[in-house]
Amino acid sequence: MTLLSWQDEGNTEPHCSPEVPVVIGDGGSTLSLVVARFLGIFMCHRTMPSDYFQVDALALLVRHFGWTWVGSVAGDDAYGRQGVQIFNKEVRKLGACVAFQEIIPKNHEAVRMSRIVERIRLSGARVALVFALEQDAGALFREGSVGFAIRRADISGLQPFLLRLHPSTAQDDPFFPEFGRKHSGAP
Repeated sequence: MTLLSWQDEGNTEPHCSPEVPVVIGDGGSTLSLVVARFLGIFMCHRTMPSDYFQVDALALLVRHFGWTWVGSVAGDDAYGRQGVQIFNKEVRKLGACVAFQEIIPKNHEAVRMSRIVERIRLSGARVALVFALEQDAGALFREGSVGFAIRRADISGLQPFLLRLHPSTAQDDPFFPEFGRKHSGAP
């Protein structure tokens, strides 16, 4: 207990208290739970912010945007599993359906990560909540890909303009040398 209270064993000052009034844990649930369990044996008062508040805000987004078919992916730890469990419960209360729930393996095994990405793609869900630590979410994002689709649009006069481009008329344009190389076949 001396280590926890920073009490000097030789200190005999009457106004010095050996009690620890507050312990601030890690920012994530997983490590905070370990610290809380450890400190519990010393009857030390503790508090941790609930992941419920974070999940509640995410559920409000689901309601605000009217999303009805969402998926969830959790890191394989207390933070991820509890967060997704609460999220799924809350969005179901709002009338949304959970398209899938997946767990990111701690070892980031490629085959399992690929299956998760494929399940997300095949689900038809346009929204997926990832409730995971940064390294786990990063592994999932590296396995999958984020793509953007740009609608085709005809821009009046663009094609004739591009066909008129020539090195002699675009000497001051910093983008033309690269454009010329790409479209002339030159290295």
